[in-house]
Amino acid sequence: MFNVRDNLFVYFTGIAVSVIWLRSTEAQITWTGVFSSSTRLVYEVSIGKIEGGSDVLQWVETLDTHLVVSPLHKSTDYYITLTAINAVGFHETVKYTVIG
Repeated sequence: MFNVRDNLFVYFTGIAVSVIWLRSTEAQITWTGVFSSSTRLVYEVSIGKIEGGSDVLQWVETLDTHLVVSPLHKSTDYYITLTAINAVGFHETVKYTVIG
């Protein structure tokens, strides 16, 4: 029999994704503390001009909890989809909107 312990899952902590504009066309997206897991997390990030889109940044996989993205424009709305995947393969996805 297979038992799954709660600590193997990936949890959304409720902490918001942070976006800091470095230049008028470049932003740093940070998601430190957004997810919780007892194992190492791999992140998949995409950014689009429509919700769920990836026309700005197609799925990028990273171990970091931040990413610098350009070219972006402060006057445009962007939709970030961020998925955290743990070593067991469990995952959690959050969506965040950057209002231009």
